[in-house]
Amino acid sequence: MRYIERCEERGIEQSNKYTAQKFIPEKLCSPHPRFLGLAMCIKERRGCKVEIKVPIFEDERTNLTEATEAEPFPGQIYMDSMHFGMGCACLQLTYESQNINHARFLYDMFLPWTPIMSVLSASTPLLKGQISDHDFRWEVIEQSTDCRTPDEKDPNSINYIPKSRYSTVSRYISNHQYVKNFHNDVNFRKLCAEVRLALIREGLDERLADHIAQLFIREPIPVYEPELAFPTLNNSPKKGETCDCAASPLVMQHSEDTQALSGPEEAQKAAADDQTSFSSFPNHCQSCYDMANCSAHFLRGPALDGNAHFENVQSTNWNSLRFKNPPTEDSKIGWRVEFRPMDIQLTDFENSALAIAVGMINNIINTFDLDFVLPISLVDENMKRAHNRNGLLQTKFWWKVPLGSEAAGPTRLAVLRDSNFLSSNPEYVALGSPEEQKAEDEARYAELYVWQILNGDESIGFTRGLIPMCHELMQLKQWPEQEV
Repeated sequence: MRYIERCEERGIEQSNKYTAQKFIPEKLCSPHPRFLGLAMCIKERRGCKVEIKVPIFEDERTNLTEATEAEPFPGQIYMDSMHFGMGCACLQLTYESQNINHARFLYDMFLPWTPIMSVLSASTPLLKGQISDHDFRWEVIEQSTDCRTPDEKDPNSINYIPKSRYSTVSRYISNHQYVKNFHNDVNFRKLCAEVRLALIREGLDERLADHIAQLFIREPIPVYEPELAFPTLNNSPKKGETCDCAASPLVMQHSEDTQALSGPEEAQKAAADDQTSFSSFPNHCQSCYDMANCSAHFLRGPALDGNAHFENVQSTNWNSLRFKNPPTEDSKIGWRVEFRPMDIQLTDFENSALAIAVGMINNIINTFDLDFVLPISLVDENMKRAHNRNGLLQTKFWWKVPLGSEAAGPTRLAVLRDSNFLSSNPEYVALGSPEEQKAEDEARYAELYVWQILNGDESIGFTRGLIPMCHELMQLKQWPEQEV
């Protein structure tokens, strides 16, 4: 409140009529309509303003029992604005790939590294002028953009969505030999069935179709007026009334496609298993509801600026990694992977060091036969641990370590290009049932400190830490150490 008083003294009006936030004037938001529009859409969709809570650092004078106007949740730092999340600076790196399979492979192999680089970069211990008991910003921005309704947060609801739209990655997307179905163990029972079935019908494999269908369970926010120029949206009658769009070609085509897709066995199973999201357009007839019951509605309108409809949904699904398609079919920009979770640092040197570290991980992934793949649930657990105060030194993280002959000798080179990035080791054969493969994989999971992941630890038989592998790569490439 003192901050607002100081702003008012400088002549900034504090009305906040759109967001009702208590601590930061809306006028401090970027003048671009996207940002205040995001805040308004998130508040409107969830039915209330955002509620961000982070544990406060406890010392002998910390109030842990008494609620106040500024801190209604004892023991927590309370924030109620997107500014606290979207206002955090971060370090994000994008890597271009050779083709779509290469990008999918990079995406999956980068994923277990996201919590490790997060804790290495963690530098957000101060929030709203107070000392937090966490060092990392991620949970703040997750909560500041969480547009889920109470029903979508309820694990017992068919509409349950496990995570905020700003969250950790929820599934592996490649068909590489080391990625198994049991690694995708976070249950998103809600997918956009229309998108999924359409993609599978056009020949896309299930893992990538599931990834894209998961994007479309989120309503597009914000939506600019030109993007609403659809035949079905010309009128806005009350719900339940008949409107002009009932016989719209778009609605009729949707009905025909739904019937056509429900024939094959796989389509029937997908339709039964997957749930669609709520409509973004509450004032139209039931026919509109039947057609516009998920963000796929935007795929049925006229194309706006190339892939603008898709990019609207893609760019507001903020994850720890982003799988990025070429902007247009004729673009010289290829398939890319964006590494997104790291906190920004105070100096150019520190930011450069982190950028080079991720770059070396990229080089190692592309050169050596390495298997970093962990179940999504363990990656999520690692990301939670990355928030811990002094987690860099005191917290262990799940990691996959080589066993037996796999751990001995020099690291095997990968043959990724020969298999179009679907295989690193042509001699590898997955034996046994899926349950036996899972048990064998779980035998390699271990909890390690960050220093062990970086340096290796011979005392536990783990010699392939990041730094030794960097030296091995430099020797292979004949890079002088003093120049790296």
